[in-house]
Amino acid sequence: MHWKSIVTDPMPRSKAMMHTFLEEVYRLAATNDIEGTTDYIFDQIDKLLCNGDFAVCDGILKNLDVERIPTTIMRSFLTITATAKTNLPSRGVLYQNIEHKMTVLKGEEKTRRIIGSLA
Repeated sequence: MHWKSIVTDPMPRSKAMMHTFLEEVYRLAATNDIEGTTDYIFDQIDKLLCNGDFAVCDGILKNLDVERIPTTIMRSFLTITATAKTNLPSRGVLYQNIEHKMTVLKGEEKTRRIIGSLA
């Protein structure tokens, strides 16, 4: 075994975990399993938040591609992270991206009703 193959920096593991998490969200969303996707998001994000892993959670929000998920799943991300928003700097930008995409898909009034309280 080469010493270079041993990872001592925790950030690569965090980045790999973020990528794996997001790919699973996209995979589940592509199957139209809204309930399963939502359960997965709530379970995993809740664990991160309860453990104080705000940097990992923020990285997920920063890298979330709203073009790859339905509006119901967009709302799930905003809902589960609402109480921790002061610890998640990327959440504000994500909210704006979701608001824009949802407005295009559903109109301004409906978007306000769906996510207005989650800002």
